[in-house]
Amino acid sequence: MRTRLSIALVLLSCILLGGCNEPYQIAVFKGQLMLDDAPVVNAQITLQPMANDPNSSKAGPGSYATTDAQGNFEMKLVSNDESGAVVGQHKLFITTSEVDDVTTDAGVVKGERIPIRYSQGREIITVPPSGNENARIAISSDE
Repeated sequence: MRTRLSIALVLLSCILLGGCNEPYQIAVFKGQLMLDDAPVVNAQITLQPMANDPNSSKAGPGSYATTDAQGNFEMKLVSNDESGAVVGQHKLFITTSEVDDVTTDAGVVKGERIPIRYSQGREIITVPPSGNENARIAISSDE
């Protein structure tokens, strides 16, 4: 259910930004997500490409992954489930919350283990033209 929600959000952003019809280069992007030096299990990772040309909103389709029991992930394109991600800079989104989680009075989603900055796309990550089969996304709960 969470994966479908993540895919739907990336598809919607791809459609709204008009970035799904532009030619783009794809590279393998897989690795491990760590929080405080421990693997993050069942996290949803989304990469939303950023346009290289500031006058264009067309950057290509987003990509998504769900981490396994060791925190490992492999990005797949939202547009066709092809393995990889668009080459270039991306806004990074990470969440561990469940669709049926509730928000507390303080506005924090119960079950979320990832600092809020990662669910807001504040972090930028680069997918190199040669790809990366050993990407390590290491974050701290103190951020």
